[in-house]
Amino acid sequence: MAQHASPVRLMRGSLRLAVADAAWAAELTYLIPEILERLNTLVPPGWVKEIKVVQGEVLPCGAKSEPDDLVLAKASPAMKQAAAELGEQVTDENLGDAIRRARLAALRRLDAKGGPG
Repeated sequence: MAQHASPVRLMRGSLRLAVADAAWAAELTYLIPEILERLNTLVPPGWVKEIKVVQGEVLPCGAKSEPDDLVLAKASPAMKQAAAELGEQVTDENLGDAIRRARLAALRRLDAKGGPG
């Protein structure tokens, strides 16, 4: 399943998943209750309240979504602390580590682009 869907965004409790075609959209839509149930055992309550499936580009596992010319800002101690605190809320060690790395990368991207920290 993971080869055919990519998480696109998590905002205000809504997780958006991109799939390559309508067949996978239908399959994932059917599985939303089960996916939500599993997710809510791994992440803090309220993080994922709903899942929306959309057709779009699915990135292969390990693919970069950032342009090659973007230079990330150096991680500050405050960025590292914010990422660590977010990851500590997750009971699954691997998922917590992924969340820490993703949050730190997001903070570094925002800083590199001059966005809010």
